[in-house]
Amino acid sequence: MKSNVKAALAPPLTVIGALAACKTSADADGLVSVPMLDSVPSATVASIDAGVDAGSHRPTVEPRAPQGQSCTRDVHCIDALATAPTWPFAPPYDKCNPTPLGEAGKFSPQETSLKRSEDPATCCYIAFVGCSTRRAGGRGQIHSRPVIGRPLRDDHGGEITGPVAMDERARFWLEGAALEHASVAEFARLSLVLMAHGAPPELLAETHRAALDEIRHAETCFAIAGKITGKTHVAGDLEIARASTDASIEALARWTLRDGCLGETAAAMELDVLAAETEDEDVATALAGMARDEHRHAELAWRILELAIEKDANAAWRAIDEEELFTRTPLEQRVVREIVLPRLSELAKRRSPREGGCAREA
Repeated sequence: MKSNVKAALAPPLTVIGALAACKTSADADGLVSVPMLDSVPSATVASIDAGVDAGSHRPTVEPRAPQGQSCTRDVHCIDALATAPTWPFAPPYDKCNPTPLGEAGKFSPQETSLKRSEDPATCCYIAFVGCSTRRAGGRGQIHSRPVIGRPLRDDHGGEITGPVAMDERARFWLEGAALEHASVAEFARLSLVLMAHGAPPELLAETHRAALDEIRHAETCFAIAGKITGKTHVAGDLEIARASTDASIEALARWTLRDGCLGETAAAMELDVLAAETEDEDVATALAGMARDEHRHAELAWRILELAIEKDANAAWRAIDEEELFTRTPLEQRVVREIVLPRLSELAKRRSPREGGCAREA
């Protein structure tokens, strides 16, 4: 889908409504369920065993495939530990390692019980692989690439990311980490563009705060990937020399609309859903925090867009009117329809006739 803003806002100009509240998993169609998310024991590098009361037992729950997905069950069995860990499963599984290094998936009491008829000192784990999600009626696959709002781009709009060694078990999170890593550089570049146009201190401060948020987001995505793969993941060198140097109002308005107003909102809504769907409390907490940040980044984008219009209304609206908002997922289509176009309509209402406001020419 692509939405031409000029066509969507052409006369008669219709105000579709006030900013729609961002919705979560209860009513969000077309949102992605992430393969392997249920197998992630923690979103942080620190052990979740810290601070657990002595004598308490880890819940023993049979793992299940990600909601709405068709997966292959990959069962791995390994030897039990010699002694129980600090926070063990309840007997008879108290010597099974909750997070064995190099083993993807979650502990399976069902598979362990079956295997112990042959080997009493074994522990089994299930990973769900080859997962696919289909729309209702089985028509086509839902997009499974993470939505990241504001990556660093070149002069042609291409994304610039540092190289990251991919592991198929954690591809979603590794791609997300690479894009979040690139977003740090984009917010740094954006701060220079804003200074070139006399942005107020509070806008600059919020932009730098967003860059710090993106560092934390990248670290979180890498940590989740590492818990899936048992490896340490980092991004390689970023080719900053390829980044766009266009500091014009047209470029500022165009990319703020596409990557900020659309992209950051879609990213926030996706993270809301992922946080609601995972059963792991640490993962849910980390993703909910990222969602709050992205909602704030989206609001920052609208303030930057207003600044661009204030500095040069003709240039900013020319870029907005000519922009084609390409969307890759039902979520992004929904954001354009329910949030972006209504807010642009509200901005357009403020324009004076001399600036080509509500009385647009065909």
